[in-house]
Amino acid sequence: MKENDPFYTKLAWAIMMTGVAIGVSVFVYCVKKGL
Repeated sequence: MKENDPFYTKLAWAIMMTGVAIGVSVFVYCVKKGL
């Protein structure tokens, strides 16, 4: 696996953005629940 490979770069970005989106969703959910 080459670090400069565009496919893996996009894959890493997709995974990271998905993780961020889930984290934000959970945070907002917890705030609304008053936890």
